[in-house]
Amino acid sequence: SEPGEIAELCRIAGPRIGLITMIAGAHTAGLGSIEGVAEEKGALYSALPDLGFAVVPSFDARAVEQAAASSAHQVFFGYREDDDLRIISEEGGLLPSASISWQGSKPVKLSLRIPGRHNIRNAASAVALARLLGISANDSAEALSSFSPVSGRTQSFKLGHVTVVDDSYNANPASMTEALTML
Repeated sequence: SEPGEIAELCRIAGPRIGLITMIAGAHTAGLGSIEGVAEEKGALYSALPDLGFAVVPSFDARAVEQAAASSAHQVFFGYREDDDLRIISEEGGLLPSASISWQGSKPVKLSLRIPGRHNIRNAASAVALARLLGISANDSAEALSSFSPVSGRTQSFKLGHVTVVDDSYNANPASMTEALTML
């Protein structure tokens, strides 16, 4: 949320793989603008070694631009036919699901217990990262199917005949747009 934080964390941790799920108007109070957010997040890609991997959302032009400055190998996830991890079809709502394919392999079903299309994209990015670590798409999709969010992060529950979706944790314009789209 402040300039230089990601670069400092990368200096300490020395990551080999870096994943940005998206760049949006969050943390602008400390970073000044969405361009400041992009620059700050891009520090992760810049810190990766030549033999490292930058996991990039192909649907986010700012993230793609930041990754282009990295010398690491770029691994794309998204909806394009040439993405390394392709989201082929998806269903949003309270129990979202999708078919995903790693580098053209047989599609795998990804089903979540956490609502929203944006969480399918987040889960797909995790599957892409897991593939780089040698974990099969089937195994990571199965593990993600039992994921439960932390308090305030798109938790849904019944209150009588009403379904309540609690997405109150540190909201920003982009997350609010996703929450409203989900509803």
